[in-house]
Amino acid sequence: MNSVLPLVIHLSTIVIGCLSVDRYYTEEHLWVKLRDQNKTVVISITERGANLIGDIFGVTLPEVGQIVYQGEYLLSVEGDNFSYDFHSPLSGEISKINTDLFLDPSLLNRFPWSYGWLVRMQTFDLDGELPSLMTTEEHNQLIREKLHIIN
Repeated sequence: MNSVLPLVIHLSTIVIGCLSVDRYYTEEHLWVKLRDQNKTVVISITERGANLIGDIFGVTLPEVGQIVYQGEYLLSVEGDNFSYDFHSPLSGEISKINTDLFLDPSLLNRFPWSYGWLVRMQTFDLDGELPSLMTTEEHNQLIREKLHIIN
């Protein structure tokens, strides 16, 4: 019985407890971090999202200067489990892309909260659109519901 307990705690941590409280989240497992007062945000994939896709071997990112609107196609991530097209969590202009991902897409698996960021965006309507994203607790609750985990 004692040998099973650490595995259960470890699984619970991987599934639920790996979200940063200074970010907002989407149902697609993207995170959004407010970068400054000028309504610039950083967007990437959560650790859980990267794990679901598997070992990531490719990304398709938008162009710098491209305008995207909330809910529209933003980018694709390819992994050994499947590839996924992500939709933009907010509306805005892409101000920077993480070109390091073209050489080493595994950064998304290894460092999803830091070096594995995908894009920076200058938002158009942050105050109006941010409430549509989930807080850490809301995203954890969504995962619990999807996995039928009772806390």
